[in-house]
Amino acid sequence: MKRVSKEIILILFFIARILCLEIGTFIILNLGGSNISRAITMPYEKQKTEPEENYPRDVPHKLSAVYPNVQARVHRVGLLNICMTNWGFFGSGRGHSLYDLKESLGGCFNPNPNEEVFAPSAEYPAGSRIEYLFWGGFWIGAIVDDNPYVTVGCDGWQWVHELFPDGPAPRGAIEEKSTRATAPCYSPDALSEQDIIAVYTDTSADVPLSPQQRDTWDNRKHFPLNVQITQKSYSWSYEYAEDFVLIDFTIKNIGFKKIEKMYVGLYVDADVGHREENPYGDYGAQDDICGFRHLRGELKEDCYDTVNLAWISDNDGHGDFDGGKTAQVFSTKSCIGVTGTRVVRSPKAGLKYSFNWWIS
Repeated sequence: MKRVSKEIILILFFIARILCLEIGTFIILNLGGSNISRAITMPYEKQKTEPEENYPRDVPHKLSAVYPNVQARVHRVGLLNICMTNWGFFGSGRGHSLYDLKESLGGCFNPNPNEEVFAPSAEYPAGSRIEYLFWGGFWIGAIVDDNPYVTVGCDGWQWVHELFPDGPAPRGAIEEKSTRATAPCYSPDALSEQDIIAVYTDTSADVPLSPQQRDTWDNRKHFPLNVQITQKSYSWSYEYAEDFVLIDFTIKNIGFKKIEKMYVGLYVDADVGHREENPYGDYGAQDDICGFRHLRGELKEDCYDTVNLAWISDNDGHGDFDGGKTAQVFSTKSCIGVTGTRVVRSPKAGLKYSFNWWIS
């Protein structure tokens, strides 16, 4: 008798707030002790021919589409305009020749839904053209058959992508919902003014959107964990909720092997600067600072507030367009915000955190 798979649910909180060397940050979340058992069915499973039925079921299969139906949509109802994708990362890779994503056609709150317009990465406040993110990727590491494997939505060195919506269009497309009765994507099932929902998988040894098909470190093709990620993100326009986006990840084992000692990582390349600024000049990403805040406020006896917040900002808020190092005042092009990520709900109590940063 097969066991129903367990789903690991993780909610991340991406917040921007005005407060007064390219840096990467990485949060590792230990979901240790969570064994995800076998699933009953595999979604989008192709009809097999007779020879295929004789293959071992744990052999990684190929994607059912030569080019996955990758899409991008932007949260636009609040002050934080952040790009979400259905292939394992958020942010648009602004300014990069290989990326600089455009929002896919049909965006519910896109002012030009019939056109593919360049997507803001994490613009705050909305319309300012001040960005706080290049991109952020979902990483999963675990033990399968006593061997360690890792799957990444994106990275900052080899441009690897190992998570995709499986199936040709329209399968795997991003879905939008809204509580606003006047919105084109209105749904009574919506939880926020703009829900962006994507489902993607790590089931293929082929990684068609990566420049190399073999891992440069291990000199082998990707070994998939056979997991499905349902990513739901939510945003609001209300004054008390306009500065953040909630991202809800559900991880499900859709393979036939037990996944043990799972770690979930959030890789964030959070470049801070005005969109017209040279990201690799004297300002842009080169003068950013980052850190990790464990507690909010001072520890008073047994009363304290644990936040575990990873944050990034410009070092002084100034750049190419407001006088730089000689500036005396801030302008509308000054990067005076701070953005961050934190976990607001986890599968079980006692979640362990590891925060790392580096210059690349």
